[in-house]
Amino acid sequence: MGTVYEVLHELTGHRRALKLLTCSTDQQNVIRFFREASAASRIADPHVLEVYDAGCLASGQAYILMELLEGRTLASHLHEAENATLAQLVELALQVCGALASAHDAGVVHRDIKPANLFVLARNGAAFVKILDFGVAKFDARATGASELTIAGEIIATPAFMAPEQIAGSEVDRRVDIYALGVVLYAACTGASPFSAGPSPRLRWPSPTGAIDRCGKHDRTFHRPSRRSSSGRWPASGRDVSARRVRSPRRCAAL
Repeated sequence: MGTVYEVLHELTGHRRALKLLTCSTDQQNVIRFFREASAASRIADPHVLEVYDAGCLASGQAYILMELLEGRTLASHLHEAENATLAQLVELALQVCGALASAHDAGVVHRDIKPANLFVLARNGAAFVKILDFGVAKFDARATGASELTIAGEIIATPAFMAPEQIAGSEVDRRVDIYALGVVLYAACTGASPFSAGPSPRLRWPSPTGAIDRCGKHDRTFHRPSRRSSSGRWPASGRDVSARRVRSPRRCAAL
């Protein structure tokens, strides 16, 4: 929906990222574009992309000014990290869990957690994750005062990482983010998706001797967040998962 440019402030010398909305006459696209800036600005967490400004240029084109990141998506990171272990993946996942907990506390549900929206950069010699793109985020009106943009029955986000209730167009809450992160973790550790995406996704958990066996004793860590029933998932991503730290020398399969 937008194009991102690297820009330099002429006075301060700061390098930033400028996202411009691709020419569109659809008012819904404009609203969602600014919602991305609004959602990120509401969340005080170092693992969420920082937004500095948003508005319209003299030409009328909408823009968002953001921090400039240098790194790669989670998928690329795992593919290029030859010695990536399950423990290292869990450390990255915990960072995402903490950021999601902050977002949920602020009344924001991301609704499109996937490898392309998880950006890994180096900070103090360690991998550091940032959550990107809150363009399809859902706001809790009680916490934010913002209204819902989604039309009843409308399907948004990426099907392969959408919870069943999200694909069905039903009411969703923070548990769709937990589900999506569970799918990301499962795929990262097994190299396969836990279900076949489609209008009505059907879960296909591998047999104990299949891909999931690579996760060994940590099967429950990856099964529970991606349960089809939202009531069976962890109720709060950051706080519950933080108690499930894992250490393993096994390598993770690339997404």
